[in-house]
Amino acid sequence: DFIEGGGVPPSVDALYAWLEIRGIDTSVWGTGQAKHVKDFFHEIYSGECEPLTDVSQRVLSVVKVRITCEDSEGVWALYETKQKFCRDGRVRDRNRPLAEKKRPDEEPAAAALRGVVEELGSVMSRDQLEGAVASLDDIEQWDETNFSSSFPGLMTRYRLWMVDVCIDKFDRSTTGDKFQSVETPELSTGKVHTWQWRPFGALERARDLTTMLKARYPAAEEEENKKIRGKM
Repeated sequence: DFIEGGGVPPSVDALYAWLEIRGIDTSVWGTGQAKHVKDFFHEIYSGECEPLTDVSQRVLSVVKVRITCEDSEGVWALYETKQKFCRDGRVRDRNRPLAEKKRPDEEPAAAALRGVVEELGSVMSRDQLEGAVASLDDIEQWDETNFSSSFPGLMTRYRLWMVDVCIDKFDRSTTGDKFQSVETPELSTGKVHTWQWRPFGALERARDLTTMLKARYPAAEEEENKKIRGKM
């Protein structure tokens, strides 16, 4: 039993069996927005996902990378809007900042910079890549538990960090409001990323803070919801 041996399945077939025993239907994996079982196997084997246990849960450490720029029109944040898999041409919506799975024993700031190289390296110069700086002072951390669209039916616990990264001369004037980058197979599984600069003002900052506070203090959120329902 690979669970007792460290939690890393020896093969994709062994992972299929682990999922089947726990009643997780993988028939839709590899279609639409979902990834393949072999992608899940790669996550575990590479250390991007924690070793499996008897609990049917996927545990990921993910670093969200906040890249912003400022011009005469205000402050803007970079969002990935779409992602295309080179392997089969499937496209899935993202609508979120750059995110990178953190490897074991890797610091959040290092994972953030690795994500910048992998996902944006094709549209950046060598000087920009080497000069990118991750802020060590304002790293935020929180946990969330949700079902993932990548692997339907499998509960995922996310250990999340938000890291601000500064890149010289990387803004709307140099990239345009929308642009694409190519993640080569040598660095990952081969993807085309579509990006967009979006307004990032007080409302967006408050929304990010609210998301983290709700994840950190779910009991307080539920208590507040009870008070609201009591007034209705």
